[in-house]
Amino acid sequence: MGRAGTLGLLERYAARLDQGKGGIVFLGGESGAGKTRVAVELGTRAVKAGRRVLTAVCPDPHGRGQALLAAIQPVLDTVADRCREMGETETARLLGPRRELLARHAPSIADLPGSCAGEPPEPTRGRAQLFGELLETLKALASEPTILIIDDGHWAD
Repeated sequence: MGRAGTLGLLERYAARLDQGKGGIVFLGGESGAGKTRVAVELGTRAVKAGRRVLTAVCPDPHGRGQALLAAIQPVLDTVADRCREMGETETARLLGPRRELLARHAPSIADLPGSCAGEPPEPTRGRAQLFGELLETLKALASEPTILIIDDGHWAD
């Protein structure tokens, strides 16, 4: 399927968001095949259609000093910006008891006004708990039609 066909298919999936239906789509192909270009075009069209678009780019793991969750720092920054803009009620909705753990990995969340109320998470749970808390926050953020584009997912931590 060419770029135009792929883009058309992705737009049909995106339109399902308006009906409250979600899903996951993976684009695969050789390097230079145009996957990123298709994703950018989908994101542009989705924004014009009134949908929220969040983007993340997974860094090459051979880079030095990459933090856990480095790819989605811009997404977490969006969460923090929304919390600042909408106040305590939205902060509680988006982060709730997850704030403490996510703040350890996202400076923008750690810098939010107010305390990180609640018990600190058990350190033994680690990575699985972190990804679970992240997923819950993304679900809360996606209460309106939202597309999350993750580029270079093969580098994901």
